[in-house]
Amino acid sequence: MPIVFVIVFGVIMGLFFSRLLPPALLPVSKEAGLILALLIALFWTWRANRMGGAALWDILKNPALIKMIYMVAAILVFNGILEDSRAVTRVSQEMLDWNMPLLPIVMLLPFLVGVVAGITIAFVGTTFPILISLIDTLGQNTLLLPYLMLALVSGFAGVLVSPLHLCLLLSNEYFRTTLIPVYRIMRVPLLSLVLSAFLYFQALQLGIGR
Repeated sequence: MPIVFVIVFGVIMGLFFSRLLPPALLPVSKEAGLILALLIALFWTWRANRMGGAALWDILKNPALIKMIYMVAAILVFNGILEDSRAVTRVSQEMLDWNMPLLPIVMLLPFLVGVVAGITIAFVGTTFPILISLIDTLGQNTLLLPYLMLALVSGFAGVLVSPLHLCLLLSNEYFRTTLIPVYRIMRVPLLSLVLSAFLYFQALQLGIGR
């Protein structure tokens, strides 16, 4: 029930705040609704399980929890710096200055941002507007969706191997392992994923070309 409450009321309160808050605060309306829903669900769980103040304090001061909060905050701050510095735009311009074809740009740019940021929303939010504009400029609008599919898979592969990927870091910590052994296990599935997406793109390109 707490999970259902967060999902349902997080969306409802996000929509409520988006109508209540002024336009300048609209970007934080959904997050504010979700945070409020989470706090209510936490309080509900605390009361339902009849947890005392001492037990709650033991959870809050748990080093693993503090480390997780720090990691999430650091990754989000870094993502904000990446966006505000327009580093992705400069990288894409460098690729164009090197006369790089469109296909490698579509694959490399999301992959690099995914590796650097370690979060899916980062490479989607920063690279897709650039790629859509670039695809339109080069007259490849008929292949827009296939290109974006390939970009999504490439960026997702970058996120999965990123040393800033929170799920990967926490899983490694839980199983008491390091990145290198995990990378050895991941290389075949990831290569298969990217290769399958590339072949699928080629098939779509041939189909649309006809």
